[in-house]
Amino acid sequence: MLNAARKQHTKHPLKGKPMTLTRDDIAALKRATSISFSHHQGHGFIRPHLRSDRHPHYTFTARQQILFPKPGSLSEERTREIAVDATLQGYTGTDGRSWFGSDRPNVTAFYLMHHRSADWDTITAPLRAGESIRLWWKAGNNTQNHDSVGFYCDELRLVVMRDDVAARQYLISVQVGPDNSARMIREHG
Repeated sequence: MLNAARKQHTKHPLKGKPMTLTRDDIAALKRATSISFSHHQGHGFIRPHLRSDRHPHYTFTARQQILFPKPGSLSEERTREIAVDATLQGYTGTDGRSWFGSDRPNVTAFYLMHHRSADWDTITAPLRAGESIRLWWKAGNNTQNHDSVGFYCDELRLVVMRDDVAARQYLISVQVGPDNSARMIREHG
């Protein structure tokens, strides 16, 4: 039932009440060794990953398996999937016309924070159960300098919502580079 509610919510991120964070979601975000953020076909997700630095056949504790219920892509990794509200916005051309993800269903976004940092600890420390998270992706947030060399500036911001009001906002990543497969926000097809 909960998964169905999450799928319904993320399919229409601007409609309805966002999914709220549970204590286990927050505990996983705080204990993760890496974190991935994604937006695909209107669905937004944060996936905290827990990776063992020990032997590849390390047995995760019962608590670790509760917080990170899914096996990861590697045998020494476990993950959790948290559905979140997501907004995808972009700018085209030198006139700066904007578009939204609902206008371009073939646009996807992905960012991997390879290692948890002190910055991430600062973001997760004040999180409380009942708050919700919105990912705000911006594609092509360029200046004339970017345009002159054919580069794009993509951004990812994390907005913590409390009682439907933006309580805090954090800049997660800014990536500048050419329009290629390494770009954070890409259009397929």
